Amino acid sequence: MLQANCTTLGLAPDACTESYNEWHQIVDGTKAVPQSPYAVWGNYSHHASPDLVIPFFSKTSVNNWGWRRWEIVAFEPTGLDRFKPIVALTDSWGVCFDGILYHPIRKRVEFWCKAMGGDISWNGVTFVGKLAKGD
Repeated sequence: MLQANCTTLGLAPDACTESYNEWHQIVDGTKAVPQSPYAVWGNYSHHASPDLVIPFFSKTSVNNWGWRRWEIVAFEPTGLDRFKPIVALTDSWGVCFDGILYHPIRKRVEFWCKAMGGDISWNGVTFVGKLAKGD
C-alpha cells in the first residue's frame, strides 16, 4: 500500500499546488483546522493522545479502469509513541484523492475525490467509515 500524497498520486508540481489550494479553500469554508490534504490528527477516540487518520491505496490496479484498493486507516494511540492501526474503510476507486479534514460541526473526518467522498468517525468502540459515491 502507498500513502496518498502528491508524489504517489503522480501529480505534477503545478497540479499539486492547485490541489493544495483547492483543499485549503474547502478547509477554510468549513472552518476546519488546516492540517494536511493527506492526513488529519486529533483526539477523535477521546484518549489521552491524538489519533491519526491517513489514506492508503494499492500499488496495483483492481480492474481494467486502473482503480485501486483504498484503505482509510485510523491510528489509535495505545501508549507513548505507539499506535494501533484500524482500517476504518476499504473500497475501490481511481487514483484520486483531493483531501481530508476534520469537520468541526459534523464531528467527523471527511475525505473526497471528484464524484465520491466519505467520512470516518469514532463509534465509542472503534473507527468506522462510510463511502458516498456520486454519478
